[in-house]
Amino acid sequence: MRLQHLSATAHPAGNRIVLQWVNLDPAGFPRVRVVRREGTHPTSPVDGIVLTPGDAPPHLEREDGAWISRLEDSGLRSDTVYYYALFPYEEPEPPRAGPDPANRTGAMATAPNGSAARMEELLPAIYRRYDADRVRDNPPGLRPEDRNKGPLRRLLEVTGSQLDQLESFARSTLDLHDIERVDGRLLPLLAQWVGWPTDHRLEIAGQRNELRQAPHIYKTIGIIPTVEATIKRVLGWESRVKEFAHNVFLSNRPERLNLWLRERDAAGVWTTPTEPLSLDFAYEGRPAAGHDAEGTLWLFYHTLRKGEWDIWYKTYRTAEGWSPSQPLTRGSRIDQHPVAVLWEDRLWVFWNSYSETERAWRIESRERSGGEWLSGRVLWDDEIERKRPSAVVDGSGGLWLFWLERVSGRWQLRYNRRV
Repeated sequence: MRLQHLSATAHPAGNRIVLQWVNLDPAGFPRVRVVRREGTHPTSPVDGIVLTPGDAPPHLEREDGAWISRLEDSGLRSDTVYYYALFPYEEPEPPRAGPDPANRTGAMATAPNGSAARMEELLPAIYRRYDADRVRDNPPGLRPEDRNKGPLRRLLEVTGSQLDQLESFARSTLDLHDIERVDGRLLPLLAQWVGWPTDHRLEIAGQRNELRQAPHIYKTIGIIPTVEATIKRVLGWESRVKEFAHNVFLSNRPERLNLWLRERDAAGVWTTPTEPLSLDFAYEGRPAAGHDAEGTLWLFYHTLRKGEWDIWYKTYRTAEGWSPSQPLTRGSRIDQHPVAVLWEDRLWVFWNSYSETERAWRIESRERSGGEWLSGRVLWDDEIERKRPSAVVDGSGGLWLFWLERVSGRWQLRYNRRV
């Protein structure tokens, strides 16, 4: 049984995490056991601390019969990442099987750092005095932590709790290099820095162990040990080899990728470019080209202009040459990695778009028909993240679209065909 819309978020009050999920089949799976662990996800219903006595968390029933459940896990250590696994099961048998990867989540518990109290101390004393006179004024519906606080202090808690979370998240960056404490979702990034391929089939504990042992393995295999062994065999000398290729870099000026063009003439000779095709740049990715029904060559790419990542394009016509660059998308979203394909006499362009407010990837598209661009649209109107589209038309006229889809915290390759 796969739960839907599972999430874990740090509570603004601190030292607690709120879990939410939707059970689409409460009649078949009325019980849900929630298990918590540190360092890695629970692998069985008894592998950790059980948070649901009786395995019956409170819920609300939707019109379609689904149950919306919310569980607050309190008393947690601040600045610590906790991992959860949920086990839906039928009565009266207890859960026994391992968790569905989609029924796992995790979050870091933040700390109540007292930002509201510090802001209150900065106010004139008269405000604090009037607020203290109304401390016993507790309207109904207050949370326990807000009782015996004046209305001014409760108002400051709204902003102060968010500042507390910002402080906790900033402090947690000190652990980004700590293999034992870093969020398991960031382990693949640490592995990339040392050139270690991450095995996503392993649990987080297994990935931590591999990354922990990677430096010791590198000491026994690879180019450096081979060079040292060769020197000793040929010259009989002991030596120490140091590789500097990954030690020198510019952190504030990454390499820029520009667009260059080479043409192949009728004799099969490639031209040698003397300057870039465009001064637009990107840090990764590649351009996409396609012909429309009139034979015009279109070149699409993403670039950074005025602090925004957008999709731009150039066109090439034999009589006119290359046109100036023009924007295909403009806005606050991060639009990158376009692909273009001609299908049913229409030029289709797909790209992935990231919203910093929603913090999610979506795939958008635009079509060009009759010499005009139609309005852009999002391909799927749901909460599932998708990115990196790729499109091709087969011999029977079908349009194939491939993309990466986020499932249970991992990216999976998916496809669809349209005829």
